[in-house]
Amino acid sequence: MIAVKPAMIIDLKKCVGCGACTAACVMENQYKEGKPLELGVIGELLSKVIKLRKYEGSPLEEAIKRVESGESPEEVLGKLFMTRTNVIRLEWGKYPNVRAEFWHRICRHCEDAPCAHVCPTRATYVTKDGVVMVDKNKCILCGACIVACPYAARGVDVYSRAVDKCTLCYHRIRKGLLPACVETCPTGARSFGDLDDPTFVSKIPKEKLEEGERVIILE
Repeated sequence: MIAVKPAMIIDLKKCVGCGACTAACVMENQYKEGKPLELGVIGELLSKVIKLRKYEGSPLEEAIKRVESGESPEEVLGKLFMTRTNVIRLEWGKYPNVRAEFWHRICRHCEDAPCAHVCPTRATYVTKDGVVMVDKNKCILCGACIVACPYAARGVDVYSRAVDKCTLCYHRIRKGLLPACVETCPTGARSFGDLDDPTFVSKIPKEKLEEGERVIILE
């Protein structure tokens, strides 16, 4: 059955940080067999976008410096810029009182998407069923949407030289299939459903529903 109002739930309490969701996403959406990464003229733009997003001191900023010093862009930038969803390990405290959690960096598919508002070419748009998409033929890689995204969930596809992000596997869900990450998750941390389905909605706290996002993270 095709969801009328597609949405994903990510339950952090069930996540073990295995990275299966990331691997499944890359294989489904982003793997380009036999085609090397080419930064070309967008190398300078990438650096500019990262600085605008205030990533100084982060692995992204360090990655740019490594590429500029002569390291292979394919090795350094591949995973950083070609991954639509990331699992990030967060730790608090000092041994033996340490707490760890796996946070998921992914587009939330906001109902009132700031990225769509700032896009000068309307490359970023929201479908009639609420999925935020990017028309890569219209994208000029200005970086405005990357700056506007409150979740740092947008990267650069160096193959198409356009912004890239999670699409909820739109090509799959239109056929009634699950997103690749949901289908692959071994612990059931990710689930997919329809916001018009009372059974699915019952899993979501009211305050989360009111946030107007299609990817809902339960802490």
